[in-house]
Amino acid sequence: MLQLREVGARVGITVLVAVAIAATLPDVLFAAAMSAFLFYAAVGLGLMALWRSEELAQPGRLNRWDSAIMLMLLSLAFGLMVDEEAVSAYLEAQIDGGADPVR
Repeated sequence: MLQLREVGARVGITVLVAVAIAATLPDVLFAAAMSAFLFYAAVGLGLMALWRSEELAQPGRLNRWDSAIMLMLLSLAFGLMVDEEAVSAYLEAQIDGGADPVR
């Protein structure tokens, strides 16, 4: 039960941070930002699992590999929700309008 709490906390906190960051962006960029943030978090957890030499499959035990897989699946799910045309139009409007695209 303890390992389920650890994985839940690891994934849950990561998703909450991603939502907090993506919520500061315009609505059209929310899904794209979530997808990118969760992708990089999954890669980071995978590298951490590799560095700690965790076994890929441990029956009855969840580890960082499992957390990375969960985050990668969430990243792919948010990636499917991205409206590429709307994001492209928003970015072009920011560039053409003379607005600072960094803000």
